Amino acid sequence: QQEDLDAIQASAVSLLRSIGGPARVRALCGAAGELDREAWQRIAEVGWLAMLVPEDAGGLGLSLRHAAVVAEEAGRLLLGEPLIAAGFLPVLALCALPATAASRDLLSRILGGDLIAGLAWQEDDGGVTAPAQHHVRADIGDDAVVLDGCKRWVTPTQGVDGWLVWSNAEQ
Repeated sequence: QQEDLDAIQASAVSLLRSIGGPARVRALCGAAGELDREAWQRIAEVGWLAMLVPEDAGGLGLSLRHAAVVAEEAGRLLLGEPLIAAGFLPVLALCALPATAASRDLLSRILGGDLIAGLAWQEDDGGVTAPAQHHVRADIGDDAVVLDGCKRWVTPTQGVDGWLVWSNAEQ
C-alpha cells in the first residue's frame, strides 16, 4: 500500500508542477473566478476525480488516504482549482445517493471532467445534518425543480457549471 501511495504522490507532484505554482494562481485570481478547464480536464484524466468512487460506479475505489496524498500535494504546490470542493465532495455526495439514471449521468460527467459542480450542503448552524433534517425544500415539478430555503458557505461560487443541493424533496 505504501508503494501505491508513493506512486500517487509522485504522479501528483509531476502533474502539479506542470499546471500549478504561484504565478498561475495569481493569474487565476485575476480571471474573475473562472476555472482553468484545461487543467481540470487533466485532473480528470489522471483519475483524481474518480479516486473515492467505488469501482462498480466507474471510479478507482481508492481510500481517503490516497485522496489526502493528492490534496496535500495540491496545497503544497498551489493548485488553483478547488479539488476538494468541486472534485471530491460532489462525487462523495452522489455516491451516497441511490443510483438513478440522473445520478449516474452526473457522476459520469463529473468524473470525465466535462461538468464541474459544487456542493451546497451547509445550513444556518454550519454543521453537518442528515438530509432529512435539511430546511431547504425541493418542489419537484414535471419540468423543473424549485428550491426554497438557504444554504451557507457554498464553494466554489464561481467557475462551476452548477451545484448539487442537499434538500428534502416534495412531490
